[in-house]
Amino acid sequence: MKSFRLSVLLAGLVMLACVGNASATDLTSPLGTVYTGTIKGESTNIQLHNVNSFINVIKCNKSTFEGNVGAHGLGVTAQGTLTSLTFTGCTGGQPTSPVVKSGTLEVHPTASPNGTVTSNGASVTIHGTPIGSCTFVTSATDIGTLVGGSTAQLNIGSRPIPQKSENPCCPATATLTGSYTITSPDSLYVDDKIVSATVTSPQGTPYTSTIKAESTNTVLTSSSSIGTVKCGKSTVEGTLESHGFGITAKGSITGLTFSSCTGGEPTSPVSKKGTIEIHATSSPSGTATSSGAEVIVHKTLVGTCVFKTNNTDIGTLVGTDGSGSTAKLEIGAKQIPQMGENPFCPESATWSGSYTITTPDVLYVD
Repeated sequence: MKSFRLSVLLAGLVMLACVGNASATDLTSPLGTVYTGTIKGESTNIQLHNVNSFINVIKCNKSTFEGNVGAHGLGVTAQGTLTSLTFTGCTGGQPTSPVVKSGTLEVHPTASPNGTVTSNGASVTIHGTPIGSCTFVTSATDIGTLVGGSTAQLNIGSRPIPQKSENPCCPATATLTGSYTITSPDSLYVDDKIVSATVTSPQGTPYTSTIKAESTNTVLTSSSSIGTVKCGKSTVEGTLESHGFGITAKGSITGLTFSSCTGGEPTSPVSKKGTIEIHATSSPSGTATSSGAEVIVHKTLVGTCVFKTNNTDIGTLVGTDGSGSTAKLEIGAKQIPQMGENPFCPESATWSGSYTITTPDVLYVD
């Protein structure tokens, strides 16, 4: 049999991140959504200390940076290249601006939503001092902390930055202090709680084909109004839409049917079938959520009622276990809102039952 794969939200990151073998550390914006765009920051209080024996500190009333992703992924310490680094409105000396060699940044997770930041290859040359120019270059320099939040901050408190120029009057090191407000995106978090998972068949081999399932005990019920609708058969079929690093895996439901029903008649096949996502729990299983599935039930006690999923936790994908048992999608949905115009329909209903995975032969959340 051919196979189906869903990769659950993993690794990926922008500019700053570090990942481990079993979990991912991501920059997310909003919280929980991996961010893969440009990061910009701005400061009004950057200072370079111990520039030389004549100039104890250089103060700049504005500094900006901008960066993009370089390397990332599972087991890779991701790094981002700074595409721009500027200093303006400085007293005591003037750094070259924009900086020609702005280097790279990495983030090393501490406790969510924060991480420490290191810089490599940023070369800052200071002009206009009594002893001439001095150049300082970062080399795996711990420059401070990324404090995540709705308005994130990069708090600079660097270790000594080595002096690399040929001027013998320049000091061996200098330090940079201050803070940058992250201006883009609006919020930014270091999130180390996103866990790796892949649907595989056979176990260990990612499955990227169609998945089919069949149920003989599907029930739609409400505490009032429509009573209970029972269907002797229901089938579901889906195909992969998205998967991979930094992506919440999502499949389009291409077929959803109900037949041999009592207590009401769902429109079958369902015209708006929606999408399904898999969220890892513990191997070989994971939780499933549905969005955009619209089930219209006719001939109930109150007429026609329409129910629509919206990021609804519909149950658990129970993968094939060590005994080789058949995988199942166990439906135990939370309340599905009623979206029609019939005032006699209940506000919500629940969907329950068990679908046996008929294709492929075995399926695992690995």
